[in-house]
Amino acid sequence: MKNQLSKIVVLLILFMSVINCKASNDEKATTKITAQETTTETSADISKFAIERESKLNFKETVDSLSVALKTGGWKISATHNIEHDLMKSGQTILPVMVLELCNPKYSGKMLLVDDMRYLSVLMPCRVSVYEKSNGKTYITLMNSIEMAKMIGGPIEEQIKVIQEEIDQKILPFLK
Repeated sequence: MKNQLSKIVVLLILFMSVINCKASNDEKATTKITAQETTTETSADISKFAIERESKLNFKETVDSLSVALKTGGWKISATHNIEHDLMKSGQTILPVMVLELCNPKYSGKMLLVDDMRYLSVLMPCRVSVYEKSNGKTYITLMNSIEMAKMIGGPIEEQIKVIQEEIDQKILPFLK
């Protein structure tokens, strides 16, 4: 267990380092055009920790259709976060961002029953983000769980791979 816990801690540290590094690069490379439009030049490769794909639908259609599609096969949307709305309460204006938290008891229940796997709760629930960029296009992004699971290995890697592939199948119909 200590070995697996060490791997997950290293994984989280690496993940946070990449995010902090990207945020630092973004602050240096971002030129503000308007309150809702920015251009960013950065060399950060997000594919190591996130998978970003363009939607063929607009923002609202993507959120509505994806919400229906994600609630199949035992999956539930346990929470929805309207980040644009939340930030608006603090006086910030951004383009639309909606984060959907997904849970499937078939997977999470199985993993959380075993003491040596309960640390995986830090990765639960699965999150899917839908947002609009200044180019007017809508994107669907989720964590690259398969890449992260490679650091853990064994049956956990296989389980996470199955989960990622199942979610991918739900998203595919909406992609360009």
